[in-house]
Amino acid sequence: MFKFSCILSISILLFVSCTQDSPYNKLTVKDVPVKSWVRYEKMLDNVDTLSPEAGLRELELKYPEFTTIYFLRVINDSYNPDTNYAKIFGMYRKSPVLLDLQKNFIPQFNALDKEEKEYSESFERLRQLLPGIKTPDVFTCLTEFGISVFSTSDTVMGISLEMYLGKGNKYYSTEIWPMYIQRSMNRDNIVSNLLKNYIRNSILPQKEPGTLLEHMIQQGKEVYLLRRLIKPEKDTLIYDYSADQLEFCRENEKSMWSFFLSEKLVYNSHLKEIQKYIDPAPTSPGMPPASPGRTTAYIGGQILEAYMKRHPEISVKDMIRNTNAQKILEDAKYKP
Repeated sequence: MFKFSCILSISILLFVSCTQDSPYNKLTVKDVPVKSWVRYEKMLDNVDTLSPEAGLRELELKYPEFTTIYFLRVINDSYNPDTNYAKIFGMYRKSPVLLDLQKNFIPQFNALDKEEKEYSESFERLRQLLPGIKTPDVFTCLTEFGISVFSTSDTVMGISLEMYLGKGNKYYSTEIWPMYIQRSMNRDNIVSNLLKNYIRNSILPQKEPGTLLEHMIQQGKEVYLLRRLIKPEKDTLIYDYSADQLEFCRENEKSMWSFFLSEKLVYNSHLKEIQKYIDPAPTSPGMPPASPGRTTAYIGGQILEAYMKRHPEISVKDMIRNTNAQKILEDAKYKP
């Protein structure tokens, strides 16, 4: 049974309290050098379309890793792939969609100073949790809606600007990107998505979760880190929930956990039965409509907070390396 609290004054007090007590505020950064992003889409604009070979060769020499992955894997025709950069570039420059994007939408991203600063500060925070981590280079680019953010290695990431034009953009078909997905396709999500991509590909164990609990703990590790990297007033970005959905989770944490237990979902490994709890979805089946999908991320984050609070002797690095989800749950003594 889910019970709701809709008293506005209480919600405001809870928000203020959550902001003040946020783990984000326990880390401090000062005068962090800002690492500028590589504006790859602008560099491609300057390549001579009539004779592109020299310009493309220059890009390949300057940025070999990104250029190789970008041309051969990201924008290459997957049905009829080519290895000739000039031919791939020719198709890229002739695309009417990309021409429209470059003229009417991408200029809003001419200056990314705010995002670059936030990104650099976030990695300085991450280094306080996991010493030795290097800030990856970021390449902005266009992929004609092929991919939102991607890694070419632990030190290089790419981000497609056309995936952050804002909910309701004319190119965002609800058949491909439902509104609950489009909610995260805006400029505010650029830095948080880069952080998530790095955490998932370069920090978290690459062991595929099976049970709902294993997904919960894996997602909880991500949430644990993001709560220390993203400002508490932007905490919806951590989970990709709406503000109302995050408030639902806070008010109904105990009921959500009880639901997973009573429905015998915690140790369920059948993807079709647990998918909407572990992946983005309009809501979580069996829970009230106000619930978000991927509710495992919130519960997982709470379990990891309880685990680390109970075991201050465990480093963040060792917590992340621990792939025994059942042991983490038991040692957390989680009681919402």
